[in-house]
This record gives sequence, structure tokens and C-alpha cells, in this order.
Amino acid sequence: MIGFIRGKLLEKDPTMLLIDVNGLGYEVSVPMTTLYKLGDAGSEVSLYTHFVVREDAQQLYGFKSKIDKKVFQELIKVSGIGARTALAILSGMECNTLLHCIENKDYGLLATIPGIGKKTAERLVVEIYDKMLKLANEICGANPEADNVSSDGEIVQIQPQGSMFNEATDALLVLGYKQKEAEKMIRGVINDSKNVEDAIRKALQGSIKSKK
Repeated sequence: MIGFIRGKLLEKDPTMLLIDVNGLGYEVSVPMTTLYKLGDAGSEVSLYTHFVVREDAQQLYGFKSKIDKKVFQELIKVSGIGARTALAILSGMECNTLLHCIENKDYGLLATIPGIGKKTAERLVVEIYDKMLKLANEICGANPEADNVSSDGEIVQIQPQGSMFNEATDALLVLGYKQKEAEKMIRGVINDSKNVEDAIRKALQGSIKSKK
């Protein structure tokens, strides 16, 4: 089991990183909420990881905090929710927002995530309600400004790479959105966005707010 990884960030694409650890390159899938907190290629990164071995693939998932990792591990235990859907949930919502949805049984807000219908949202709440409440103190007690700070205490500034529109749209496609929907979401925020990550964040936040 690989539970933690630290190394040099070689490549940074939406939901996927390439990290050099003593000469070995590890591909790590991450939610957008983790990607937002990382620096540029060339910087050092530290992630808590969850390693999945299947018959057809081996995949490493990375998270900036232990809380995110624990929530991911609980999500993939729910019937009908795989790793891709769990990443989509954590890409669209910070853990405290997800906790709020579960505490208040807000099935409608949960159902705004691609791949989560109302029935799946209801099943999710039923199956992990108690476990998520046990994480409440850890989540609510986290430093509210930690999401904007790197591991060395500096404010993270992420620079865009290539076409912002295409990269941001591709990221939403990976998260399960349809092509036309993804393009519409990004088109609505691209002019007010500083970089790719900012565009994705605003698009996801706008999608959730519009469906409340």
C-alpha cells in the first residue's frame, strides 16, 4: 500500500499529475480541489495517497489532506460510486460542503454532481451518514485558509498552460460532464478567470449554485 508520496511535480494536468520520486515517475489522479492547492511544474509536492489494484489497472489517487483521503475512501465504499465519481464529488465540493449536504440530507445538491442521481445521493447519505459525522470535528476544525497555502506556507499562484478554454473544458469532460454542457459552463466564466484552475473552480461552483 502506498499511503504517501513526496517528490518533484513534473507535469500537472486537470485531475492527473506526474511526480518524480527519486527518478521514478508516478502518475497520480487528484480531485480539482487538490489541484487548486499545488504549485507549478518543478515544485515539490506532498500528497496522501490511496492505491487501487484491479485486474486491468493499477491507479494511485492523491489528496492534499488526510481528511480528503478519508472522505474519498468512504465514498468509494458506497454501492454505485466508483473512484471516478468520488473524484468528481470532491472536485465539485470541498469536504465541508459535502459534510453539510450529508448532514442536511440535501439530495438535490448532491445530485448536481455528474454520475450522481437522486437515488444514488439518497443511498450515499444512508450508507456513510454516521461515518461522515465522525469526521465532522476534523473537517470543521481544519484551518479555513489552508486551502490557499502550499506545504511550505506560501500562497499558491497557478499559471495557465495552453488554451484555457480547451483545457478547462477537457477537465469537465473528465469529471463526467457532456461536451456542450462543459463548453457552456466554461464559456460563462472564462473572461473573468485568471487561469485554467480558476475557470474550472468557477464553473463548478456556478453549476452547483444554479441547481440549488
